[in-house]
Amino acid sequence: ESVRILFPTFANGGTHMNISGMAMTKSAPNKAEAMQLMEFLASPEGQKIYADINGEYPVLSSVKASDLVESWGDFEADDKPLTEIASHRATAVKLTEEVRFDE
Repeated sequence: ESVRILFPTFANGGTHMNISGMAMTKSAPNKAEAMQLMEFLASPEGQKIYADINGEYPVLSSVKASDLVESWGDFEADDKPLTEIASHRATAVKLTEEVRFDE
């Protein structure tokens, strides 16, 4: 009970969110089955299962987050484009190396 979750909000933006994603490579051996899996995971049923198991917010606004995640309260998600975030990758890697983050 001594721990609580606070969603940080930054100037000109909301709370940063990590994302989960998937892709099918051109050389995928089972394209039809892979597409079925991707379609299922993007469906309301798949999103509910994924959100409950992983403790993540569903990508579909029509799907309710797990009770645990909902207990954290509301927040404003940052809408900064991923391409802009990715443009800072080299600097971020340099900083993590300087502070020896992974050691």
